[in-house]
Amino acid sequence: MANGMTEGLDTLAPVGAAAIIAPGGRGVMNVFGVEVSAVLTGEETGGAYSMYHIDCAPGAGAPPHVHSLEDEAFHVLSGEIAVWVNGEERVAGPGSTVFLPKGTPHAFRNPGTGRTRMIGVCTPAGHERFFADASKLVPGPDGAPDMAEAIAVCARHGIDLLPPPGAAG
Repeated sequence: MANGMTEGLDTLAPVGAAAIIAPGGRGVMNVFGVEVSAVLTGEETGGAYSMYHIDCAPGAGAPPHVHSLEDEAFHVLSGEIAVWVNGEERVAGPGSTVFLPKGTPHAFRNPGTGRTRMIGVCTPAGHERFFADASKLVPGPDGAPDMAEAIAVCARHGIDLLPPPGAAG
């Protein structure tokens, strides 16, 4: 094999074909201040799942929300992630995996001083389309996207944004 184990494997393979995806080969999307890169899309997995790389700066994270369409899991590669789920916050460090079945209210943020890197997986696939749409939201003067637009993008992808943990409701 002239190219070692990568011969015959492409970074943009058709459904059902083997592939090796080069790091950063698909670009980075900014989703509510979190950097997300698609690794495998539903088109490549026949709709079974999507996989993505997540890079959170200190203090960055996803606001409280709930998925109605897919289960989600994160595997922490480096740093820490504080995960709020069912009214409780716990910190997950390197090597930890967080599983969030659809219908589970959750949020996460990087509580540390360094970056947190994770691999995320959603099943069935489709969550990568939410990332693409959410990354197009234009931030206002305060750096946050228009909430009405953010809510609409989330709703189109089966995600309900929730009030922050501890907010009066």
